[in-house]
Amino acid sequence: MKRSSTLILLGKGLVKPSKDANTANQESKMTLESKFTCEAGRLLLLQENIRNLIICGGQVIGKSLPSEADTMLKYIDEHCSIVNNCNVYLEKNSLTTLQNARGAKNIMITKNLLNSSSYLVTCPYHIARAKRIFCDEGMQIEPISSLDILSGEERRDFEDYLISTKGKYEQLKERAISITSFLFGDSFLDKFSGITRG
Repeated sequence: MKRSSTLILLGKGLVKPSKDANTANQESKMTLESKFTCEAGRLLLLQENIRNLIICGGQVIGKSLPSEADTMLKYIDEHCSIVNNCNVYLEKNSLTTLQNARGAKNIMITKNLLNSSSYLVTCPYHIARAKRIFCDEGMQIEPISSLDILSGEERRDFEDYLISTKGKYEQLKERAISITSFLFGDSFLDKFSGITRG
């Protein structure tokens, strides 16, 4: 990566707390895809000269719990002290990939980062659509699959997840969203962001 790089992390949702859990003590928990994206981001922060970190994700499971961006930052901060050496920006209003792209772009315009080298990290089955949407929004980014950054046990765990029933379901859901996006446009998905997260 080049100097003055901007790293953009996209999560893939949060896990809904159980209905019988004490709401006063609830914390947002990331999906495995989001956890592995955070892990990939953490590794890039340790290995590369990242000057700016943008984490995208709104309040996907309710207004009383932290946003996806807050939850991801907390995870990275607990596992990587180097995050203190870069500028961190949270985009906490998005529920869809299109909203992620627009929110990240607004941050980059406001902070004069559009000319920095920008890297986009998300889970492997989301990367192609995310890249297309970010490029359609006028952003020049280099997409990086979180799986490509991970190694060892973390990589094996993610590969095992991807072939599990839950992993296959999430990949099938992403394909359906991609087809809908292709046929009707990304703005069409925004109309249903409260029903299904895209």
